[in-house]
Amino acid sequence: MTFLNIVKIIVRKNNFLPKLLIVILSIGTSYGFIAAKEKAKALGNEYFPYYLNKTMIYNSPFGDAITKVTLNNGVYTVKSDGAKFAYHLELSSSGNGLEIKKIYQKFVLLAFITKENSVSFNRPVPRFPVPFTEGKTWAWSGIEYANGDSEMVYVTGKIAGIEKVTVPAGQYEALKIETTFKHDDAGTNTVTDWIAPDVGIVKVKIEINGGGLIGFIRSLLGYDEIVFELKEIVY
Repeated sequence: MTFLNIVKIIVRKNNFLPKLLIVILSIGTSYGFIAAKEKAKALGNEYFPYYLNKTMIYNSPFGDAITKVTLNNGVYTVKSDGAKFAYHLELSSSGNGLEIKKIYQKFVLLAFITKENSVSFNRPVPRFPVPFTEGKTWAWSGIEYANGDSEMVYVTGKIAGIEKVTVPAGQYEALKIETTFKHDDAGTNTVTDWIAPDVGIVKVKIEINGGGLIGFIRSLLGYDEIVFELKEIVY
């Protein structure tokens, strides 16, 4: 028997307790239920990862990464360029959030040695599924095409919550998103993004333990972990 039902019995047997108490308790019970639902509600648009009117400059192992975003016919193009590398990402925008269509990356190893890699998929890969809700998880599998080769890739992700993060540009209460990429016969690569409200991505950590597109970086440069931290915003 619930606490509210016990109170109702007492009120029926004892007229000195005002019936208003039941109304108050009912409102309080309903409010508690609503509050519990509110805790799981979707986070707002302030956590959108990309903005068109900003140039984001990140510290990276390859030097400054200057990142700009454009939007054309519902496709976001994110270009991060530095003196010795380029990373370009095409993302389709839909009711499901932002999904990866194509990736291009280039690294200058020595003065006359440049390595490039282009990747596409048999269907868009969820990168930032909306709505953002703490504890949300997702999974995807499909075929990755890279420079004439193809292989299966398995993607899982989760919203890990809000976390305080400090980068050269300042300190932020950021949304933490963890995404893993696993290829057949290879280990797992993990990408962790921190997105600050009304700012965008302030930090990215890439842990390289497998193959595929991310493993391409390790095979060339020998990195097991790559970190990008926001240094400056130019409007």
